[in-house]
Amino acid sequence: EQARAQMKEIATRQAERHPVQDKDWYVAVTPLLDFETQAVRPTLRVLLAAVGGLLLIACANISNLMFVRATTRHREMAVRMALGAGRARISAQLITESLMLALVGGALGVVLTKWGLDGLLALVPFALPRACEIAVDGRVLSFTVATVLIVGLGVGLISALGGTRVTLLASLQGGQKFSEGPRVGALRRILIVAQVALTLVLLSVAGLLVSSVARLFRAARCLFRCVERRLSRPQ
Repeated sequence: EQARAQMKEIATRQAERHPVQDKDWYVAVTPLLDFETQAVRPTLRVLLAAVGGLLLIACANISNLMFVRATTRHREMAVRMALGAGRARISAQLITESLMLALVGGALGVVLTKWGLDGLLALVPFALPRACEIAVDGRVLSFTVATVLIVGLGVGLISALGGTRVTLLASLQGGQKFSEGPRVGALRRILIVAQVALTLVLLSVAGLLVSSVARLFRAARCLFRCVERRLSRPQ
């Protein structure tokens, strides 16, 4: 802001001294980071949104699977409750299992990213600014740990809702099927609808992106042919 104010003052003085030459000239001061990344920032934001949507789809899918797995273990949970385990203890067990699954997935993702980083950067179709600074550093690991904890806790809490809603007598008798409550069923339906909706959005965006890239390739091919014909004509 100080640089903008100073350059504006200098430009005003120059316009007063040279009203003809410097009449319509002005000075714009832009941060170096914005100047380097303004061309690719929208693309990276769209990519970040797509990756976030993919993560939400995976979370919804895993939450539903863990939820179903917890409801199919109602007899085991009933035995544990009959032996003295409370709902808080069983919920802690399910959340721990979810966190372990999330930690394994997060660790595998970090390892694959570390191995495939050079290949991913080679697939970028444009000159990415500050590409040499892209690395799996402490910030990436911190973000991964935070994401793993949030996802693991969220999925664990959802699975705990289905795993702890058991009736001891009905579950221990074995001949009766487990029936989920209206709230649990509504939560499952919400997860399925959210997963399908996010999948449709990502597929639509991917289809539009592929169509745009195909049009660009056709336009570039036509332009190349026109230039080639123009150059091949006799002078």
